[in-house]
Amino acid sequence: MRDTLTTVERFWQEALSEVTEGSKVLSLALKNSNTELLRLSEEVDAFADRHALADDTRFGLQLCLEEAVMNVVNYGFDDLDEHDILIDLSLQDDDRSLRLAIVDDGVDLGYLDERGSFLEDQTLGGLGFLLMRQYSDDLSYERRDGRNHLLLVKKIS
Repeated sequence: MRDTLTTVERFWQEALSEVTEGSKVLSLALKNSNTELLRLSEEVDAFADRHALADDTRFGLQLCLEEAVMNVVNYGFDDLDEHDILIDLSLQDDDRSLRLAIVDDGVDLGYLDERGSFLEDQTLGGLGFLLMRQYSDDLSYERRDGRNHLLLVKKIS
């Protein structure tokens, strides 16, 4: 249990160090269970309401989050243990963007080819991965310290 707390604490320290003072943040630790998707959706809706996000922005955000988290839950773990999926959503006032970071300790989901570029034919994420790319202005992935780090950025008006 202490290892999980340490992991969560480190994640928040890293994630929050990248957030500017003028931003608004939603931080969640979800379990690797599809039942967590409802809680995630409700939390994101409340965040969108608080910050008056447009309906199309809210739709794209929900779609990207659901697809990313479902990929982790359905394909990210080769055991039946409980794992944390860490979500950090921030609204950046300086450049009016939404930054969505998702970190998990699952297996490498194979988003990148051997050169480090996103796969054009993403078979694991399928259509959902292509939709995430379409609804974000910037999408990056890194496998670091045994964890998947997915970052999506969406400019908003």
